[in-house]
Amino acid sequence: MSAVDVERLRVELAETSRALHSRGWVANHDGNLSARLGDGRLLCTPTAVSKGDVRPEWMLVLDAEGTVV
Repeated sequence: MSAVDVERLRVELAETSRALHSRGWVANHDGNLSARLGDGRLLCTPTAVSKGDVRPEWMLVLDAEGTVV
């Protein structure tokens, strides 16, 4: 996945996170949203952050074991 695609996905995940929160479908700090990037990597929302506050630049890239890349 190209760097441009990853950045676009960061924006989409942040928008989705805020939409889920605004509709009341998730509690403030519940769970995480994630997307597969390929090569065993994941793009995830941060833990312990309100889903209504998530920003694209706060996304984490993790390997298959959950280590921040």
